[in-house]
Amino acid sequence: MSETERPFTDEDLLRYVDGFLDPVRRAEVEEYLKTAPADANTVTAYRHQNRALREAFDGILEERIPEAIVATALTTRPRFVRPLWAAAAALVLFISGGAFGWVASDMGDQKVAMATSADFKSFAISAHRVYTPEVRHAVEVEASDQQHLMSWLSKRVGHQLKAPALAPMGFELVGGRLLATPDGQPAAQFMYQDRTMRRLTLYARSANVSETTSFRFARDSDCSMFYWVDAPLAYALVGTSMDKEELHKISATVYEQLSN
Repeated sequence: MSETERPFTDEDLLRYVDGFLDPVRRAEVEEYLKTAPADANTVTAYRHQNRALREAFDGILEERIPEAIVATALTTRPRFVRPLWAAAAALVLFISGGAFGWVASDMGDQKVAMATSADFKSFAISAHRVYTPEVRHAVEVEASDQQHLMSWLSKRVGHQLKAPALAPMGFELVGGRLLATPDGQPAAQFMYQDRTMRRLTLYARSANVSETTSFRFARDSDCSMFYWVDAPLAYALVGTSMDKEELHKISATVYEQLSN
């Protein structure tokens, strides 16, 4: 089933997982998922993600706000002073929003860095768009020197990397290159192409300790991607103008090879 034939959007699936659909619509989604394994997997991944977020942050929401923060809120007098209840609400939003930035806690200087899925997706897609149109400089090291490519990128990223064999899926390895994450950490990009010159890129970087394994789908204009975490690495497989089901099959093959 193509994207245009799907009776439900990704937003519908998210609302289903979060319990925001009315009973009739919910029943329709449940019936649809029985015949749509790719979207059923996506729903499972959404549920895993929700559970991981609850495990990570429910305890934080119950913590007492640190005295230092309370004191600062009470003593600071900005030009336009908000009511105390507004300041308290802002603090709660700041703490509960840890999945999208830095989590505040009363543990001194310790801060837990949460990788924002938005940054991860946008950077993987941006790198895909920049390099896949290139003809002569699509990669830094070609597949013909794969031993050096793997040794070099593994050393820079800090973990042993693999370049999945996708020939059975119709894609051959072109080569790879070193990238940098938005926070200045090394990342790797492997590029594949088929006989019609369609290209895929596999983006890999070190995973943060708070990231959990989940298989998620995202689309940005003409680019589609599946991304997941298999500690100690996080991955994103990106394709241009590709059907979701085809990309899902390739992603499943990549996931299986990287997990073994």
